[in-house]
Amino acid sequence: MIHLLFSLLAALGAPQDIGPVPEAPTAQEPEAKRSNIIAPLDRRWRFRKEVKKDLFEAGGQALVDHYQATWIWLSAQTPAEGLMPSEEGRAVGVSALAALSMTGNASGLLSGAQRTQLKVLVQAMRAAQDAKSGAIGPTEAPEFLLDHALALHALAEAQFTNPIPVNQNAAQKAVDALVAARSEDGLWHVGGKADKEVDALVTGIAAYALYTADDGGSTVDPAVYQAIAEWSAKAAQIEPSADPEVATTAAAILCARIFAHQGSGQSLSKDESLSRLLAAMRPYLSSLDTKDKAADAEVTVLTNDFAYLGSVVLYQADSIAWNQLFRAIQSRSPKEAVAEGEHKGAIPAGPNGRLPKGMLATTSLRLLQLQSGKREPALSCFAP
Repeated sequence: MIHLLFSLLAALGAPQDIGPVPEAPTAQEPEAKRSNIIAPLDRRWRFRKEVKKDLFEAGGQALVDHYQATWIWLSAQTPAEGLMPSEEGRAVGVSALAALSMTGNASGLLSGAQRTQLKVLVQAMRAAQDAKSGAIGPTEAPEFLLDHALALHALAEAQFTNPIPVNQNAAQKAVDALVAARSEDGLWHVGGKADKEVDALVTGIAAYALYTADDGGSTVDPAVYQAIAEWSAKAAQIEPSADPEVATTAAAILCARIFAHQGSGQSLSKDESLSRLLAAMRPYLSSLDTKDKAADAEVTVLTNDFAYLGSVVLYQADSIAWNQLFRAIQSRSPKEAVAEGEHKGAIPAGPNGRLPKGMLATTSLRLLQLQSGKREPALSCFAP
């Protein structure tokens, strides 16, 4: 019956927002899954709706105006259909970052133009998903695993914004594809090759995405979290360094550790690995602070991969360090934005590490960084 209804709608020319359902759920399943996500949706919406209030308290109306101008520019770039463009062939990754930044605005979770734009990108990512494997984007691409994990995170957020079966099915397929891409040790390795080292960046973003999908009703095997948790304890042996690459690796490992523990219900209270990873980031964090520097002093470059991951994990793990990082983000953002013209508000392509590059990706990352204080409510894994 459900496929017959879709056929009739197509024949009448009605808009097909949800598209074909690869695996039609039972009549009871959509409503059951929908009820499962009401609590996390409500929690996210109530938390995220105060993002502009927090920005005002942090940097006054100037920071709010900057955020709004940046958001307006990104919204205007959303295509009527299809993925965001990418000169480096990473349209899936760029679209995922843009979609994630849209979910950081509370109105984007519930209604309005942002919700419509988010639907466009989610539909495009679903269209890019292989019906059989669940992979999103070309699997032969060098950064396939990273972009797939970002896309899973975006689809997982879509389960909250639009809890229809096709979004839930796409998220579950993406979970299964990501889990299937692990090596025998239960981890993701560089380039997807088991003889290479564990890919800390992919593992950190994967853990975050899997937890979000899990929270939204997808099924994640607890053994996946366990393998990540065990690896992150061993990988935490990092010497403190002012090198941004070292700090980014530490932030990625900490991201993996936090969300693996949150997903499995384990506590991080008095966790020694957490302390070591925080210590590894501190020299770079300290170098970012411009508070006591002369106006003409050289300013340390803030890399966007660290700023994104660091702002997520430090908000949960170390409020003092998060404030230090947020000051660095806040002080640089308005200065870096395009001031006039068709790109007013956009953030020029910057140092994004292995994350997607270009103005669209960099602008999305900056919005995510500015939203970090109101993105994820306090996680229970930090409770004593």
